Amino acid sequence: MTRELSGRSIFLASPGGLEVERQSVRDTVVAFNENYALNDDVVFIVKGWEPLARGVGNPQSLINPEIVECDFMILLLGDYWGSAPSTDGPYSSGTEEEFHKALALLASDDAAMRDLLVVFKVLEPDRMRDPGPQLTRVLSFRNQLESTKQLFYGTFDSQASLKELVERSLRKWKIPLKPREPVQIDLSNGSPIVDVASNLSTSELVENATQKAAAGLVTQAELTFSLAVKDREPQALNEFANFMRRTGRLESALELNRELLSSPAILTSVEAQDIAYRVNSLANIGLIERKKGNLNASVKYLTEAVKTADLSQTPVPEELAYSLDNLGFTWSQLGDLEQSRSAFERSKAVRISLAQGTESAQSLVNMGRLSIRSHDFEQAASDFDAAIALLDPDRDSLLLANALSGKGKALFESRALDEAVTVLTRALEVNLALGNSDGASIAHGLIARAHLEKGDVAEAATHAAATAAESEASGNLTGAATGLWVLAQVDHANGEAKSAIDRFGQAIDLAQRANNNGLLLAIKASRARL
Repeated sequence: MTRELSGRSIFLASPGGLEVERQSVRDTVVAFNENYALNDDVVFIVKGWEPLARGVGNPQSLINPEIVECDFMILLLGDYWGSAPSTDGPYSSGTEEEFHKALALLASDDAAMRDLLVVFKVLEPDRMRDPGPQLTRVLSFRNQLESTKQLFYGTFDSQASLKELVERSLRKWKIPLKPREPVQIDLSNGSPIVDVASNLSTSELVENATQKAAAGLVTQAELTFSLAVKDREPQALNEFANFMRRTGRLESALELNRELLSSPAILTSVEAQDIAYRVNSLANIGLIERKKGNLNASVKYLTEAVKTADLSQTPVPEELAYSLDNLGFTWSQLGDLEQSRSAFERSKAVRISLAQGTESAQSLVNMGRLSIRSHDFEQAASDFDAAIALLDPDRDSLLLANALSGKGKALFESRALDEAVTVLTRALEVNLALGNSDGASIAHGLIARAHLEKGDVAEAATHAAATAAESEASGNLTGAATGLWVLAQVDHANGEAKSAIDRFGQAIDLAQRANNNGLLLAIKASRARL
């Protein structure tokens, strides 16, 4: 039977030195065509500079017309910026020229270009410490994108994470095409990278990097952390691992935590601080496994973290409570509310022994989340209110954001939609100020669902798209699934049945990969209702 296919071309831009990654992108597109796109009469075609660079004349003059014909661009960057395409042009590399060509096409009224994905390869700290002019230019470009906040970029630290980034864009690019609208992207107000004082101690560098991360200066924080871990001191490795986890570089975070756990000095020490590092690393591995959807592995590592803390001759209560918190979350996601409650109750007892308001607030947040799982939304809201009352907005902003998001969800589930949006908007503001992509994704997703319930489809679509974008930044499969789920319902409300069916399927696939059965059932139920 004859079929008409919608051919959509992608220009794959990058300087030299990324041959393996370029092939990985091509392989991902081929597999996506076979497994998903062709089922919807769509085929993606990857174009690149390889055959054109061998042509007669200036290679860039041959490449640019190819970009004009493309619908999308994927730009890969590692530690090399490239050489200037000409001696008298405005661009310092062919890749830079290709990027600006894509921006001009996106802004044009009648061009084919619809979207642009920029991805950066995560580099070893040793390479970051001595960047040289080529890598410095790459990092300056990344910082420019970050500071202007007009174009999201992704980072990858494995072939698997590169594949995931490309697949996410392909899923977005596969849906039925809507009338094209020009997009203006202005990067002229990008901030420069601020040099770090070379005479700072390791602890000062860690503090400096942590402050930059909290301010959302991710590129500068990573550069500072690369200086801090030069001597492989446990404090620096631990904080760098936390940073990499929070920013979605999960394989890098795992590697750093495993380095800490394999250190003979840390393994054999009976000092409280070294035991605390062991417990924290095990707990973080468990958290990462949960984030990747590996719930049984998450339970394994978190249980080991708790046992390690219990066996310590010197108490490490903060790390024990942290491990119990995360063990409770994982049991909750597995649907075992009894095990979850047991972990949370024990964590609460440990926190009471610390006699700190913030610690008590964390336990209230834990119990509030458990009450939501038990459908006791009134009790959940009460728990979250009690937690919020204990917190200092300036000192406890991350926990405050979690408590606000929890209360917003309890209100949403109680169908107090206007109040939910008000509380969740405050949670979103706090998370954005912290640069917390996971938290921002959760808040955007709940706001989107509330607007959808209220019948405000346009607002729901805006927040659902933001959910997907923030989830990409942190590698959060649950957040990505939530965003697609809401967008599917938006498509249905707008009469776009084919796109809605496609997005429901993508959301179900991601929820399954996240092992989030509650979300999976909710998506399937809403699809059935529609």
